Amino acid sequence: MIIIMIIYAIVLYLEWHYLTRHGRKRRTFFIVLGYAAATFISFEILYYVREQWQLKDLIETVFGPIQSLLKMES
Repeated sequence: MIIIMIIYAIVLYLEWHYLTRHGRKRRTFFIVLGYAAATFISFEILYYVREQWQLKDLIETVFGPIQSLLKMES
């Protein structure tokens, strides 16, 4: 988790440096840094709940009834 935070800090530093060097608008700063913050928070949430929730559970919930119908027909 610390490595993830370090990587995001490096990316944010590079983004900030690029935006200030090229004189981007304030709106662009909010968009880029807001997107980086949202992805960081999303990644951390997924890191914490990786044991409780997995993508296979969602797939089984969606396609389980379809699979049971197909097994009944054959």
